[in-house]
Amino acid sequence: MTVAPELLPLQPSWTFLVVALGLQGQELASATASLPAEATFSLRLFPSPFTESLSYTWNGEEPVVLHLFSAAGQKLGQLQVSGGAGRFQTLEHGIALASLPRGAYLVRATLPSGQLIATFPLIKAE
Repeated sequence: MTVAPELLPLQPSWTFLVVALGLQGQELASATASLPAEATFSLRLFPSPFTESLSYTWNGEEPVVLHLFSAAGQKLGQLQVSGGAGRFQTLEHGIALASLPRGAYLVRATLPSGQLIATFPLIKAE
């Protein structure tokens, strides 16, 4: 089968179908949306559980901002990291990861523009 080139999208895109269902499973509404496919980002934070430091790998060209939140949703600090690999022990304003109490944390990774890249649950061990 051959597809005419003019029928192909100019750039890759994602198409989503959203369906709202009633209590008995009946379709109440539906909508489709197409969004351009963007570059695939790869960001890793490890290890979890952590004790004194976290390592990362990031393949993006621009820096990424890591926002650390407590399990209760309180923002504890942030750190901007560049592409490649690295390790950190403190956040901005000198907050040491080792000084955090044992427990669950959440890291939201954003581009400097504020675009959310990923969310990571992390565990702090003693």
